[in-house]
Amino acid sequence: MVKIARSDDNAGKGQLKLDWTPADFGTYDEAYIFVYSNCDEVELFLNDESKGRLPINKDASPRFWNIGFEPGIIKAVGYNKGVEAVSDVMKTADTGIKILLTAEQNTIQHSWEDIVYIKACVVDKDGLVNPNINPVITFTVSGPGVLNAIDNGNILSHEPYKTNSRTANNGQVVALIQATANQGEIKISATAEGLEGSTIILRAVPSGS
Repeated sequence: MVKIARSDDNAGKGQLKLDWTPADFGTYDEAYIFVYSNCDEVELFLNDESKGRLPINKDASPRFWNIGFEPGIIKAVGYNKGVEAVSDVMKTADTGIKILLTAEQNTIQHSWEDIVYIKACVVDKDGLVNPNINPVITFTVSGPGVLNAIDNGNILSHEPYKTNSRTANNGQVVALIQATANQGEIKISATAEGLEGSTIILRAVPSGS
């Protein structure tokens, strides 16, 4: 396995982030990169330019690079016995233009035990999530379903779960949907000011299906 993380703020400050889209392009010029991997060696590339290859640490701790930031593509390639085994890629997102809805599955059982998670992401023209655009996203549900709760993964947020709107965190929120009947289409829509909205359909099925 191989996974890239970067310091949120310039010169190693802040928490680790799993994107290549810093909040302030004007000041983010020194990126601390940590690559988690169990491979023999890992090589880091920025816009196809190699930043060096490092062997695995004795304690398997993440490998570290301090590089200058450039928008584009950062890639980590893991090698075992000199052969490429796995890679991880992060791309710089453009300005968000729309909301993208995705569901973990397209059916939902009519049971209090069954919930489907719907993720709403602010994405650019290429479908990349922009973590720096965090509008209030509002959900509407029609058909045999109900919006059970909304979460954004921010432990510091005091916004209620039992509501139809939530401020995005890192460009994302998650809605929890339950079915209220054994059959029918559940239509879930998400909107936010200044962004193109999105709609997704779930199909209600009997419990045990």
